Amino acid sequence: MKFSHIIQLILFVLIGNFAHAQFNETIVTGRPGQSNGPFGVGKGIYQVQSGIDFNDVSSDFGMRESEAKSWNHNSIFRIGLFEKTEFRVGYGYALKETFSSNITSEFAEEQSGFSTFQLGLRQHLLKQYGIIPAIGFQVTAKFGGLDRYKRDKFNYEGKLIMQHRFSDNLILNSNFSIEHNDEIDYTFGRYVFSFGYSLTDRLVMVVEAYGTVDDVDTQVFFDGGLGYRLSDNLQLDLYGGYGQNTLSEFDVEVKAYFISAGVSFRINTRD
Repeated sequence: MKFSHIIQLILFVLIGNFAHAQFNETIVTGRPGQSNGPFGVGKGIYQVQSGIDFNDVSSDFGMRESEAKSWNHNSIFRIGLFEKTEFRVGYGYALKETFSSNITSEFAEEQSGFSTFQLGLRQHLLKQYGIIPAIGFQVTAKFGGLDRYKRDKFNYEGKLIMQHRFSDNLILNSNFSIEHNDEIDYTFGRYVFSFGYSLTDRLVMVVEAYGTVDDVDTQVFFDGGLGYRLSDNLQLDLYGGYGQNTLSEFDVEVKAYFISAGVSFRINTRD
């Protein structure tokens, strides 16, 4: 990227933040679910989103079967740099057990450790105007973890985030991203369509379809769950999901499900 382009990007971010953003008096979090909303947390807000997941992925390749079970702890720290700009830091810790078998042999392996670290930036660009959605953009660098999860190179992702608000109770978040894995020189897309409905002023329900797209396959998964706000700055959540897809390149059927429980809280220094 040329130096002039970098200056233009910095000016765009700074000028955009002179406008008033949609700061919420109550916490707005990316949990439960896979989607992101287009807004930052707001200047002077420090927010944590943390959860524990159980994942089970199994595949059947002719006479060979495999299954991987894992417990994962993931956290994202969101820091409001400006009204419309937030800085993001995240990490993941995994405890994983893999089992595979065929007619003649069996294999089992366990591994644990910090599986990933990430740094990112989100910028709110436009508020909703009629049928034109609110729009944001997010860039993320995803690094490997420690020990057996260590990688020499990293992934980088650009994500377009849109939100349609149909009523006070119903919203649709749509996310479209491109991610490149520099380690194996592999580029793929991600998508999320997430409906959120407020059942009460404290209880929200989320239903999603999401997945990945590459040159060969399109994978589809579904999930849903509930979030309950205990106070203006604290929310609990529980959700789960399932997907069954065929990797056509290898003619392998893969089944995956997960369940996740988490908490989101923020420190508001604006008062």
